[in-house]
Amino acid sequence: MLRLSPAVFRTVLPTAFLLTAALAFPMGLPLPLAAQESDEAPPEFRLGLSWFDLEGEQASPGLEFSLRPGGALPLGIRPQLGAMGNGDGGFYVYGGLTREFELGAGFRVSPSLSAGLYQQGESLDLGSPLEFRSGLLLDRAVWRDHRLGVFLYHLSNAGLAQRNPGVEVLGLAYGLRW
Repeated sequence: MLRLSPAVFRTVLPTAFLLTAALAFPMGLPLPLAAQESDEAPPEFRLGLSWFDLEGEQASPGLEFSLRPGGALPLGIRPQLGAMGNGDGGFYVYGGLTREFELGAGFRVSPSLSAGLYQQGESLDLGSPLEFRSGLLLDRAVWRDHRLGVFLYHLSNAGLAQRNPGVEVLGLAYGLRW
């Protein structure tokens, strides 16, 4: 079973977001996306294989999917909808916002924030059905509208419940734009 120190996650996500901000906002100006130049980001479907609860005792494999509808809100922010199920019967559906930053050579980084509902099943008790998801996706165009990448996110009820263990999820993603 994969075991990582909690200190890894206290530093990895904040560092990843700071690095994203440093790459995406030089001198306070957002980088333009090719899709934004035409004011139309194409819809994207994403399928992922994940590992739920990386450092915990109830780690299990998971399956994820998400949809980013076409178009963008101001500042290139895009809505996203998705769901995750894990091998212990845990299920999470969410809606939120993401922003894509092109890094060059086909690479893209996308930080995201979402809120959703969690059904525990036989999986980890996260303390509340309302859970927040903060994550980071790094992917690369591999052929036409196909992308492959890795993602890491944290699920937490943000202290709204007495119990708030939080959980980290790591995965591989395949994306298709049309």
